[in-house]
Amino acid sequence: MTNWWMKESNILVPSTLIKDIVYKLTSQASVSLYPRYYEELLKRLPEEDSPNAQWVLEQLLKNVEVAKRENLPLCQDTGYVIVFIKIGKDICLPENIQSSADEGVRLAFNDSLLRASMVAHPFDRVNTKDNTPAIIHIEKGDIDGLEVDVMLKGAGSENASALKMLSPSEGMQGVRRFILQTLKKTAWNACPPLVLGIGIGGTMEKSAYLAKKAILNWAKGREMDEWERSLLEDVNELGIGPGGVGGKLTCLGVGVETAPCHIATLPVALNVQCYAMRIAGLRLSREDILASLNSV
Repeated sequence: MTNWWMKESNILVPSTLIKDIVYKLTSQASVSLYPRYYEELLKRLPEEDSPNAQWVLEQLLKNVEVAKRENLPLCQDTGYVIVFIKIGKDICLPENIQSSADEGVRLAFNDSLLRASMVAHPFDRVNTKDNTPAIIHIEKGDIDGLEVDVMLKGAGSENASALKMLSPSEGMQGVRRFILQTLKKTAWNACPPLVLGIGIGGTMEKSAYLAKKAILNWAKGREMDEWERSLLEDVNELGIGPGGVGGKLTCLGVGVETAPCHIATLPVALNVQCYAMRIAGLRLSREDILASLNSV
């Protein structure tokens, strides 16, 4: 049955496909360190000369090897599931997108015996027992088909994150000051080496979304510009180091995303990514989606 708002050329993604994709990506991400993080860590490893920091990095690398070999969760905090969905022209999502994604999360967490970490209400704190609901972000893009990325985010790094409404007059120096002041207080407890996502502009909620998206874009290969590299250097000069034991490698990467904002505002959000960068993605063309429809 076609919804009234759909054109004949539109393709409706089946809910079963959403469920299957989220299931697959959640299961995959939980046991895998994202390649770019791993590559950056190996490349920067010789820079660390602190014995304590070197020991921490050795343990982190051993953990990655064991997780991959034994198909075990990379971290005991299996995190909450963030689903980024990008759809191309004439691609439509099912109206039950939330329940479809949640079913994929539910199956992945049950089948993989992952820790259930979501509570149904922030005050009652009753565990949902299957790590649902997923957090879903949807956007249109200049692509042919559908892109889905799943990010598993633990509480340690999320609790180290922050948002602030700066005065426009504070400018880039104000943003830098806010980032460094926040990390001085929180970075040691966020399982460094870190990757920082920074959202600047938009509104309060938009900047927070941009900060998450900045982490995803860095992971997928976005290169740092001059300002991001200079901020990376400042963060590493804090000396917090791997695992918070001191050292040079507090941070491996910085990503910044911006958006237009009101003349009287300068929203800034910092999202901290711990060493357990668990992201998995899938790309489907229009033909792939049509093939899945034919198989339903």
